[in-house]
Amino acid sequence: MPFWVISLGFVIALCSVTAYFLRPTWIRAAGALAGGAVYALSFKMHYWIGFSLGWWRSRLPDSVDPLNVLSFPVLVLVASAEAAVILILLAVGRRFGWKAQVSGMIFLAFYQALRERIWFTKILPVMTVDSGIVPFLAAAAIYLAGQSLGVVVAQRIGARRDRSISLAHPPQPRSV
Repeated sequence: MPFWVISLGFVIALCSVTAYFLRPTWIRAAGALAGGAVYALSFKMHYWIGFSLGWWRSRLPDSVDPLNVLSFPVLVLVASAEAAVILILLAVGRRFGWKAQVSGMIFLAFYQALRERIWFTKILPVMTVDSGIVPFLAAAAIYLAGQSLGVVVAQRIGARRDRSISLAHPPQPRSV
């Protein structure tokens, strides 16, 4: 439970800082949330596939279904954090181009897979992960696919030309 409270505080801080510095429009923020939801589904799919193939096992006692940990509030937390990351990736893509954006997504996919292995096996020993490169590469590939689809969804939704609604600059009345 304390892990999720700390994670919630981190997500709130990340979303606040991202919204403050990037100043997304409402439609762009909605697109990022939709992309974050796509990523959250890939997050859950990664654990489901890994558990089905025997790549990880739960260390929690009396855990009939170890995927219970990935409840709806946890997926909302993941989707919110990924929405902020997608907003950052979209800004990187606008500023530095698609090569920097793809490089950032590849880095984040491998970082996420490595971070989960360290967090959930060493720091919070809640799972046992099979050693080997195949589970690690599969996790990174699933995260990369989920993040890529999330960015595409956010770009398609955020590409609407509604510039009158902004989080930073509310619409001004038109003078006649």
